[in-house]
This record gives sequence, C-alpha cells and structure tokens, in this order.
Amino acid sequence: ALNNQVYELELTAREETRSLIPASEILFQQMDYQWLCGTSVASFEIDGDEFDELLENETIDIIDVREIDELPFVHEFDHQKIPLKHIGDSVQDIKSDTIIVFCQSGKRSKQAATLLSGIFGTAKKVYSLKGGIENWKTHHSIQRS
Repeated sequence: ALNNQVYELELTAREETRSLIPASEILFQQMDYQWLCGTSVASFEIDGDEFDELLENETIDIIDVREIDELPFVHEFDHQKIPLKHIGDSVQDIKSDTIIVFCQSGKRSKQAATLLSGIFGTAKKVYSLKGGIENWKTHHSIQRS
C-alpha cells in the first residue's frame, strides 16, 4: 500500500484436497471445520464409543501400529497390522478416507495419527483410539457384564 504495488496470484486446489470443497451450500454448512482446521494432537483422539460408532457407520481403514506379536490379539474387527516404524512406508495400502490407528495404550497411535495427518493433510480423517486397545477391550467387557 505504501508504494502502490499490486501482486496477482493464481491459486488452484491440489488434487488431494479437491474432495474437501463442498458441492453445495448445504454441504458447506454441514462441513466439520473443527476437524478440517484443527491442528492439535488431542483432536486426533476418539474414545471407545466414537470408535464403535465409526465401526458401524463408515468405511474405514483400521490400523494396529503395535509390533507384530504384541498382545492382546484383536479378533473383534477387521484391521491391518502396520507397526509404527513402517507406517510411513505403507501409506499406499491405506485406501479409505477415514483412518483409525490403535496400539496398546494410545501413545504410539497418537504418533502414528500425527504422522499420517502430516502425510495426507486434510484429504483424509485420521484418528487415534484413546487409551489403546486394552482400554477398548476393558470397556467392552464391562458393557457385556
């Protein structure tokens, strides 16, 4: 403004973010901006109830980031086993727009969620199971009693 200069920029959406552009006013109003614009690691975490809802309602990729032989084994739902140290090398195996990662207690899965969010940006929703698979299994065994 001081020297009356004008700059013109041409902006285009990246291919992986085009799906985030709402197609209508209604979809624009329904958009989850807290998720889309959120940057804190805490926003990645979902509790067991949210996890159960996603299991029932959405097409998702669920990834166990524990080492191959870690216990407890998980037979309650379909998932992929990709240890945390290999997660960055295996992104081509992740097809869904929603990803949930879990580990024993939730620490490694938060790291994996942060890493995957950095790779996919806003093109995919990435969540970490809060408290890990042990907490989820405990919660389920209490509900069944």
